[in-house]
Amino acid sequence: MIRDIVKDESILTQKSELFVRGEDDYIIQDLIDTANAHIENCAGLASIQLGIPKRVIVARNNENKFMVFINPIIIRTSPEMYTTSEGCLSLEGLRTVQRHKSILVSWTTPDYKHKVQMFNGRLAQILQHEIDHCNGKLI
Repeated sequence: MIRDIVKDESILTQKSELFVRGEDDYIIQDLIDTANAHIENCAGLASIQLGIPKRVIVARNNENKFMVFINPIIIRTSPEMYTTSEGCLSLEGLRTVQRHKSILVSWTTPDYKHKVQMFNGRLAQILQHEIDHCNGKLI
């Protein structure tokens, strides 16, 4: 189901709770549907942006498909950082942020496989932005 994008910062700054298998599965399809509805401007989306404070996000990969990350955690970051401008569907305009060049992420897939993978480039940037949403941090 396509949901409205939350723009209320009092909601967006809430820390998200762990995604619960079986109980929260419906959120995955809602995230994908909503992200696809905004495909021209959406590189990623966190469930808090749908008003659901659960640790689940989607991020567009190099094949232009949305990957689902359940309970994602950044385990390690590179010391190298860069400055960039980012937008957000929940906020107006662009904002300047600092991002790590690479990150090691642990997460669960929709078929409940545990994964750990190093990301760099654009996908690393998207993941940092969306995981920040899970932690109640805005750009």
